[in-house]
Amino acid sequence: MAEVAVQGITKRFGTLAALDDVSIDFADGGFYGLLGPSGSGKTTLLRIIAGFLFPDAGTVRIGGEPVEGVPVERRRIGMVFQNYALFPNMSVAENIGFGLRVAGLDRAARSEAVREALALVQLEGLGARRPHQLSGGQRQRVALARAIVTRPRVLLLDEPLSALDKALRTEMQIELKRIQRETGLTTIFVTHDQEEAMTLSDRIGILRDGALIQEGTPQEVYNRPRTRFAAEFLGAANVFEGKPVAGGIALDDGTVLRFRDHDNTADLLAVRPENVVLQPANTEPPAGWNVITGTVIDRVFAGPDVLIRLDHNGQEVRVILRGHQFDTVSGESTQLICWQPRYSIPLEA
Repeated sequence: MAEVAVQGITKRFGTLAALDDVSIDFADGGFYGLLGPSGSGKTTLLRIIAGFLFPDAGTVRIGGEPVEGVPVERRRIGMVFQNYALFPNMSVAENIGFGLRVAGLDRAARSEAVREALALVQLEGLGARRPHQLSGGQRQRVALARAIVTRPRVLLLDEPLSALDKALRTEMQIELKRIQRETGLTTIFVTHDQEEAMTLSDRIGILRDGALIQEGTPQEVYNRPRTRFAAEFLGAANVFEGKPVAGGIALDDGTVLRFRDHDNTADLLAVRPENVVLQPANTEPPAGWNVITGTVIDRVFAGPDVLIRLDHNGQEVRVILRGHQFDTVSGESTQLICWQPRYSIPLEA
């Protein structure tokens, strides 16, 4: 296991800056998610850490040691690719033990290591099968076992669950978390799935156009995003624009929406849909809460949750309620949209 530190990493492909002065510390034994849209630079950063690419500027340290010029095979890194990259002509056991055979480990030691890896990923008894005889989730586990059987210092995962259906992806998230906790491997994984990043990660970093927008624990980044992009990328957010006033913003109609903090220079405010409550327009709103009016334009039942879409002066506002409240909000009705100031998030543009 080892800490990974990237400092000032810049990588260009022609005139395109895939990464622009990115610095992140990945803690020893931590599970870190790199999140961002396509083209944000997250996979490029992963490949630089692995040694498949070299930066134009900046340094990468693994376990405190710089790895510039160190080839892939000497960095002691395990990697799981999006397509798993299993050898179709090899058995499960042969796939898992391939790296050990290349390293010159004898047959008996290889067999024992493969047996332990199969047990870790809960595939005991399947060592003789070929990849085409396995389910998608089983193939993903084989790829994971092959990556960790060599006892790497760092495990890199590039969109490891994207090929799986939703139910299996949820199951494998639990398995990935379990395996990472049991091995204690420093793990860095790339995903575009916000829910997956928050479910698995100890810390997450959001990348956009080659720049690190924000990083922190999932709770910190979700509850206190710094920018509009971070707020809207990491889950749904209702964003209001107005003029800065003491403790909040003033909308065009004069309504003041307040923050928890008294000082404010931001002209944007965000509130998560699940932190909003609705009341009929003819009722008294809670004292001290932010209140605007909205007309219901749609109700979407989604099992445990119901999404209410409302129109407020031409702006769509989304509210998430529990499913049993589906029938409490009538269509085409005017509602009071209310939330406590502590749920208001001041944003940069």
